[in-house]
Amino acid sequence: MDEVMTIMAGTWMIPGIGKVVVTGGAILVGGIALYKVSSETASKVKSWLIARAEAKEYESAKEKGTKTKNHSTETGSRLNKTGKKYSSKDLKDKNGKLKQRRYYDKNGNAEFDIDYSHGGVGHKFPHRHYWKKPGKVRD
Repeated sequence: MDEVMTIMAGTWMIPGIGKVVVTGGAILVGGIALYKVSSETASKVKSWLIARAEAKEYESAKEKGTKTKNHSTETGSRLNKTGKKYSSKDLKDKNGKLKQRRYYDKNGNAEFDIDYSHGGVGHKFPHRHYWKKPGKVRD
């Protein structure tokens, strides 16, 4: 939770809870320290903060083309169109060379790919393909 609090420091409006202030050492809900509010409210605030932190980390990894915290590797000919939410997965060939990195959105649907190698002519590597509809046809 300390890592989440550091990442999410600031003032937030959380639906169903209201104004929440997060600092490096405390969470205040309605001006009251979190440990004094109901456990249900505390649980909602923690869940919301964790979800926001996961989304922020995922968006940063996507932008940079780096692995997400929830990353895995597979060998084969193609990656699944669905995976774990806010994750990335590498596709490697039989020699261990990286062919593709795929990113999966908050619902676990393929969001976009970075291709590092494949057949065909006229491609610059790496290049990105964005999925038009989650888990469906890509650009």
